[in-house]
Amino acid sequence: MKKILSIVLALTSILIISLNNVKARESNIIIGFQEVEKENSVGPGYYAIKIDNRDENCADFDQAAKFIWDIFDGNTMERFTKENYNDVLDSIGLTTSDQDVIEMLCAVENPEELRWTCVIVIYTANSWSYADFNEALPDHHGAYKLLFAELPDIDVSDEVHILDYDKHFTLDDIKARYSASDNYDKDLTSQIKFESNFPTTEEDYKIGEYYITATVTDSSGNTTSVTNKIYIVDIAVPKFNVEVLSKEYEYGQDLTLEDIFSEVTCIDNYDGEIPVSNWQLSKDIDFSSLKEQNITVTVTDSSDNSSSFELNIIFKDVDAPVISVDAIELSTNNPLTEDELVNVLVKTKNIPNNYLSYKLTTDYFDYQTEIGIHDATLELEYENDVKKTYKFKINVTEDKNVEEDKPNYIPYIIGGVVGTLVIVGVVAIILKRRLY
Repeated sequence: MKKILSIVLALTSILIISLNNVKARESNIIIGFQEVEKENSVGPGYYAIKIDNRDENCADFDQAAKFIWDIFDGNTMERFTKENYNDVLDSIGLTTSDQDVIEMLCAVENPEELRWTCVIVIYTANSWSYADFNEALPDHHGAYKLLFAELPDIDVSDEVHILDYDKHFTLDDIKARYSASDNYDKDLTSQIKFESNFPTTEEDYKIGEYYITATVTDSSGNTTSVTNKIYIVDIAVPKFNVEVLSKEYEYGQDLTLEDIFSEVTCIDNYDGEIPVSNWQLSKDIDFSSLKEQNITVTVTDSSDNSSSFELNIIFKDVDAPVISVDAIELSTNNPLTEDELVNVLVKTKNIPNNYLSYKLTTDYFDYQTEIGIHDATLELEYENDVKKTYKFKINVTEDKNVEEDKPNYIPYIIGGVVGTLVIVGVVAIILKRRLY
């Protein structure tokens, strides 16, 4: 309704002009005249006034006409003759073919044999007193109200046609708003002829300004024509498929507006689907805030119709604090499983042992027999949804203790050899002494 009201207000001046120009029932064709009683006051209209002259050549015409011109606005300033009456009338937008009217306008009279009279035509938009007029000029001057042919009347329900785009009016719908009548022929509605640039095909039916002209002629040849504006307007707002959208994301997540509004659509009756890039946010989304944000999302179509929905969005920090623990030293020939690694952390008291579940993330298991240092993250879940995250390094080195752990028999061999030699030597000495 607000949209229609603004258009109507904008077109008020056009409407007033239309009413002033096309609703007049009189044509510009003079069909007769009526003498004005000298004591009467008369209404607006065209009048023929006889003015005094000193001779039959109307030598005083210009001076008298100027005097009357100062009293009434819009007078003829040239006397009527049989040769020029059409041109003089045409200069003020009038015409006539009535012989009595022509004779009245062009006659030079000498009623008292001392004065001659010529005729001037004036127009007044106000009522005026002929008696007061006679106080300024001799009262033997005559005044005649000019009578005009009545035009057929065209009546239309709306001087400006404002049409809702969605209702898809046809030219016939607009024509049906017109009727015509005449003082003699009565109903002339069926005789109205129309001219318009209003669209007649689906392809051409678009928002915009058009016109329609209605013309009708009565049996006397009098013609009336009116032209009105037609406006096809779009008053339907774009439609979202949601009224409120609530979204929750993990803090630090990489997001775009298209991601956030992925399930929201906006369809307009005229523009079709309106993309996210054309939506307006009452304020920017703060991706660094952990507070709930309430934002109005608005779309305005090409006809300046708007609609909106509410976005409630919050970012939550779901990552537990990261605890760094000592590195674990492993050898290339002694690979460990996930459970074994976790047990090592428990035994070294780097983590408590009352966890309910764990998740270990590392690339160590892909390179267990290769020397290198690997980052590891251990996520532990405890009772009451308590979560803790531990980070540590796994240092894989070459196993140098393998040879050192083997028994060293060389000292024993040397000792055995030396012992054997000693024993052999002692035995030999003893035997030698007994023999000798």
